[in-house]
Amino acid sequence: MRMKQNIYIIYHSQKLINFPKQTNHKTNIEYFASFYEDTYNIIFLKDTDDYILSLVNEIVVIGLNSLLFKYKPTYSSNTIITFDREYHELGRIFTNKLKTYKLLLEKDFDTIFTRFLPDLIIEKAYEVYPSSITYPLVIKHIFGTNGEQVYLVNNKIEWERLLMSNGEKRIPTSDFIVQPFITTSIGSDIRIVCMGNDIFAYERNNPNDFRSNVSLGASFKLKELNDFQLLETKRLMKMIKNNYPDYNHLIGIDIFNDEKFTIIELNSNPGLHGLTSLLDEEFQYKLKKFFNLKCYN
Repeated sequence: MRMKQNIYIIYHSQKLINFPKQTNHKTNIEYFASFYEDTYNIIFLKDTDDYILSLVNEIVVIGLNSLLFKYKPTYSSNTIITFDREYHELGRIFTNKLKTYKLLLEKDFDTIFTRFLPDLIIEKAYEVYPSSITYPLVIKHIFGTNGEQVYLVNNKIEWERLLMSNGEKRIPTSDFIVQPFITTSIGSDIRIVCMGNDIFAYERNNPNDFRSNVSLGASFKLKELNDFQLLETKRLMKMIKNNYPDYNHLIGIDIFNDEKFTIIELNSNPGLHGLTSLLDEEFQYKLKKFFNLKCYN
C-alpha cells in the first residue's frame, strides 16, 4: 500500500486556529483540507515553524495574509496553492472596496455609486456631519469581509451615533466607504463564483438582516443566470484575463438579485460553503481539478 503524500497548510502565527471547529460553516482552508484528507496527510503549520524551511518540492497551501508571514512562499513554484487575498496586485484591488469600485468604473461595469467617507464629512470641533448625502445609506469598512463592519444608517441620528460618541469618533472615517442603500436588495443578492472557465451562481436570502452573507445565516439556493448576466460575467473574466494574465484564483462576484448585472463587490477568496452544500461531488471534482493536485496522485 502506497504511503500518503503530505499537504502542508500554513497559517499566520498570530491567528488563533482550532481544528476542527464546531460549526458547519467552514473556512475555505478547512474545506480544502476535507476534500483531500482521504488521499493526503493534512498537516497544519504556523508560519513561524522552522520545519517549513525544509519543505522542498512539497505541496504547500498558503492561508490568508501571507505578506505578514515570517515564511515567504515562492509563488512561482508549481507546488504552491494559495488562498491569500493580497499577494497579487488584483487580489489587493479586490480586497480594497474603493479600488474595486474605481476598477469597475474604468472598465465600464455597472456597480454601486461609492464615495470615500472622509470626502463626505465636514468636521468642526465635536461635530461630524454629512455633506450631500441622502438616507438610507450603507457604511462599509474598505477591507471588510463576511459582512463585518457594515452599517445601515437610516437617518442623521444613526449617523451621529455611528460616527460620534461623547465627542469622540466611534469609527475611523479613513477606513470606510459610503454607498446608497438599495431598498429592493434587503438581505438578498446573487453570488457568482468563477473558477477558470467554470461559472457557478447561487441566490442568498436573509430575512433577518439587510446583509445577505451566508456567514450571517442567509439561506441559499442555486441560481440560473440570465443571458445578459452570463455575458457580463464572461466579459469581466475576459477583462481580468487580459489585464492580469497570471491571476488564476477563485473569483467571487456579488450582484443584485434582479435581471440586471449591477456589481456589489468582487471577492478574491469567495466562501465555498454555499456551492459545496448545493453541488456536493460535482463542484468538489471541478474544484480539485482547478487546484491542479491531480498531478500529484
